[in-house]
Amino acid sequence: MSTSTVEAGVSEKVQRLPVGVSKLSSEVSDVTQHNAIVVGGPCANPIAAQIMGNPEPCWESISKGIAKIYEHANGNVALLAAGRTGQDTRRVARALATGQVASVNSKEAEISGSSMADISVKSVG
Repeated sequence: MSTSTVEAGVSEKVQRLPVGVSKLSSEVSDVTQHNAIVVGGPCANPIAAQIMGNPEPCWESISKGIAKIYEHANGNVALLAAGRTGQDTRRVARALATGQVASVNSKEAEISGSSMADISVKSVG
C-alpha cells in the first residue's frame, strides 16, 4: 500500500488487489454473491445486462454513461461503470478514478462529455 498527497493536505491510499481478484463475465455465475465492480454496458457485458434487468434493446438503456450502485438482497453491492459506447465507458471509469462521481454523493450518476478531458457528472434521481 502506498500513500501520496493529492492536494492541500488530502492524502490518497492505494491498496493493491491480490492477483486473481478480477474476473471475466464468463467466470461469474451469480454476481449477487460478490461485491463487484462491473465494467461495460449491457450489450458488451452479460453481468451488466443481468444487474440492469436485461434491457431490450440493450443499447437504448444507456444514453451516454452511468455509474450506478446496485444493492442486492443479501447485502452485497455492485458498482456498474457503463457507457453506450466504449469511449463512454472509459469516460465513466475516468470519472470514478478521479473522484468526480463521488462528488455528486448519489447512488447513480450520469457521465457525459466530448473527450477524456471534458467530463461532466450529474446526479440522477
